[in-house]
Amino acid sequence: MSRRNHKRNKVLCRHVGKKIKELRTKANISQEILAFEAKISSAYLGNIERAESDMTLSTALNVFKALNVKMSEFFKLIER
Repeated sequence: MSRRNHKRNKVLCRHVGKKIKELRTKANISQEILAFEAKISSAYLGNIERAESDMTLSTALNVFKALNVKMSEFFKLIER
């Protein structure tokens, strides 16, 4: 992967993680609860929110489902 693509991916990870945290806190859900409902560890969720870890598509679907947000709606929220 080129440095440019890596940088773009990190920016996307930051936007995704920031939006997940924003939606989670707005819904008054703890990391532990969201992680449990998304079938991931709370440490992994924290890494996602801080853009320290990337996530698979299936993990993203589980997180969005736990937040009651459709994937298409989630990415529209990021574009704003």
